Amino acid sequence: MEKEIGSALEEGADGIVTGCLTPEGNVDVAATERLVRTAKERNARTRITFHRAFDRCRDPFAALEQIVRLGCDRILTSGGKPTAEDGIPELRALQEQAEGRIIILPGGGVTPLNAAKILSATGCREIHASASCSMDGKKVTSTEKVAEILQEICG
Repeated sequence: MEKEIGSALEEGADGIVTGCLTPEGNVDVAATERLVRTAKERNARTRITFHRAFDRCRDPFAALEQIVRLGCDRILTSGGKPTAEDGIPELRALQEQAEGRIIILPGGGVTPLNAAKILSATGCREIHASASCSMDGKKVTSTEKVAEILQEICG
């Protein structure tokens, strides 16, 4: 993973996404620290997102504090639920705990029909959506779906 981070940053990536957990469902502090350090040594401005492995954490509120201390910029999460919409109460609680120290990035099942609701109900300022469709048997980002989501959240 360290080599892949280095390669991605050398190719111009400005951020990485990682998420290491122990078998017990805790943040793997040592592994995450190593990956964050690798990224920051290559480029101090690299943005680091802890991905939806967060949703498998035994104690998400303790995990949030660890992830903040590790230097991550965002946590991509559905609030531990199947979708971000289902996780609105948990996302709101995480957003409140984050207190601007880290970005809570709701993701999972985000659509043009629920994006504005998720942002409004949680107080989060960013959202993650795959906005994908199938083309030639592959999942690809649909510019139309992205435009629909933007229309719903920006008016």
